[in-house]
Amino acid sequence: MDFMAELSRLINLPADTILQYRYTVFGGRAVYVAGHKGIRSFGSDVMELKIGKQSLVITGQNLSIKHLSNDDMIIIGDINSVAINK
Repeated sequence: MDFMAELSRLINLPADTILQYRYTVFGGRAVYVAGHKGIRSFGSDVMELKIGKQSLVITGQNLSIKHLSNDDMIIIGDINSVAINK
């Protein structure tokens, strides 16, 4: 049995809902997001990313996308907050 299947069994949650995405903030200057499902909206003050049925909202100033691929991205700027919007 693989790790995700075992974890799913132990905590009684479907495997596809575990670790769908993750993000890391680096000193208020960058955010790395893995597992996003696309961009809902973007601007220099607010960016909203799809993360399943929810959104990840990054607010700040001078926000821009430094790296973008199918499922990960790096946003740089003066990061004020990162929040999940249900």
